Amino acid sequence: MEKSVDPIIFIETVQKLLPEATVSLGWTPSSNYAALNRLDWSKTFRLMSYLSDLRQPVMLTMNLNDVLHSLEQLEWLLGINEPEIFLLVKADATAFVDADFQRLSSISENDKILFDVDDGWRRKLRHLESKIPKKHRRSVEPEKWKNRIFPSSHSMLSTNIISKTGIAFLGWPNALLLSNNEVQNYPSKQIISGKIMFHPKRQLRDITPLRDSGMLLQFFEKNLLTIDSPKIDDSITVLIGYDGRITISNNLRRLDPLYYESSSGKLPKSPCYEFKVTDKGWKIDAEVWTSACHGIKDQSKLLSSATSVSTSEAQIPIYRTFVSLDTPISRNRKLRNIGISKSGDGAIDYLLQELEHSGAAALPNFTLSFICVLFSFYFALIFRA
Repeated sequence: MEKSVDPIIFIETVQKLLPEATVSLGWTPSSNYAALNRLDWSKTFRLMSYLSDLRQPVMLTMNLNDVLHSLEQLEWLLGINEPEIFLLVKADATAFVDADFQRLSSISENDKILFDVDDGWRRKLRHLESKIPKKHRRSVEPEKWKNRIFPSSHSMLSTNIISKTGIAFLGWPNALLLSNNEVQNYPSKQIISGKIMFHPKRQLRDITPLRDSGMLLQFFEKNLLTIDSPKIDDSITVLIGYDGRITISNNLRRLDPLYYESSSGKLPKSPCYEFKVTDKGWKIDAEVWTSACHGIKDQSKLLSSATSVSTSEAQIPIYRTFVSLDTPISRNRKLRNIGISKSGDGAIDYLLQELEHSGAAALPNFTLSFICVLFSFYFALIFRA
């Protein structure tokens, strides 16, 4: 049998000796032909801790059956631009497969998949595209977001990794994702929505994460060029905690006593949540609900006792909560900028998927003027009567 190699030493050696080569990685073969080397999210994030600083192409070599049990994770890896990752699928005549191989057609990045298979598998794979239509998924559009990474004193990998199917927030909170959408004038509104999958680090599951660990949405007026930290002061924040705690906070330096400092809600603990946050300029509404996860084999390990013990997506109950908070209108009469970061410590990683930021155009000035004239005429008729 082949001996395993330390991936860190191997990658560092390739970087020094062959800086322009493609880095090939795979799993040490097992004597058990039916052994499954499934690429779960823990392994996926750990793999990226080895590759995050690479500027060379990467080729992952996997058996066909392992690929079929790792489709969500592989699609995320293939959607990363830097380093660019490719997949080599291997299968010989004795390959053991206990999943529907036609599911391969669901991967949108199929131009990055190569096959090293025997003639029998090749004939079957030729009919994939004609038999099953590609699965349509809402993807993250990286060009609409700006990624800022700040220095970290921790040895743990702490960064954002952007893929077309999701953005991973790993390690300690030292990264900030900024929306490139143009800020609209008031009165108007902007909506940000998405899906979060929280994942505790496997070696840290016995350690209690900080109470405020989770995803942090930040609404702020500060100039984007002057931001020097992932935690922006003088802002309004929406925290979606890993434990289901939802909090909207007014963290403005000069907060009028008429406004509440915070508003909160609570959901049962779930590995995945979906959210829709609406900023109206004078009020922020947050709708958050529990959701089934894709790519997690046993969801019950991360669910609280308040939810069903069944791991079937169809049977997982959905809990929903609404939280609102009135906020002061910004000084420049515009909607605030939006930033997304991580809160808490490095014990909880999360993957942000289906991220969308839409802004409704402000009402034109002539429309507002027409409404004012109409109301003036209406009241004049009333007083005459």
